[in-house]
Amino acid sequence: MGVPGAKRTVTSGRGAGGCGGCWRRRTILRQSDANAAREIARFCADEEIEQVVLGLPRSPEGVESPFAKRIRSFREKLSRATGLPIDYQEETLTSWQAQSERPSRTKGDIDREAAAILLGDYLAERTWRTQ
Repeated sequence: MGVPGAKRTVTSGRGAGGCGGCWRRRTILRQSDANAAREIARFCADEEIEQVVLGLPRSPEGVESPFAKRIRSFREKLSRATGLPIDYQEETLTSWQAQSERPSRTKGDIDREAAAILLGDYLAERTWRTQ
């Protein structure tokens, strides 16, 4: 499951097999980290998720954004809530890419598409590394 780093929402994408099998799923309004971790844990249990990938925001130059510290803190809370392995994936420009593919969509649609892109990037990179 891919979860882009976001300040107000948590959006999930689900993948299987490779980057061709990534689906946009749901968006959770982030009221608190604890609430978001509980909601994601519930989603993971319901969907039988085995791995979580968090988007790590960086500048186009590759420098971690100030928000990356919060994502790293959230990872610890999410790890406790889910008991699942959690990796990071570079998420620079995933929302821009999602918006440019279909410009007249809602913020929630764009966030869900960005989650699928994030997960697809992670799976593609992981596949490439193992070849």
